[in-house]
Amino acid sequence: MKTSASTKDDARAQQSLFQAIKPARSITETCRIAIEFTVAHGHEYELVAKDWGARLSRKELLIS
Repeated sequence: MKTSASTKDDARAQQSLFQAIKPARSITETCRIAIEFTVAHGHEYELVAKDWGARLSRKELLIS
């Protein structure tokens, strides 16, 4: 079970990724920025990926 702190870390990591890709003007640019984010912020991306995977397995809504 997730702790409140880990849930906050997941949410913060997701917001960081969303803020990074927000200025993108195309799908290609979005992908490029997301890859750059992953390389520069591997731990944050790992939190996002784990959270999305867990939510998908429970068939929860993924807000983006």
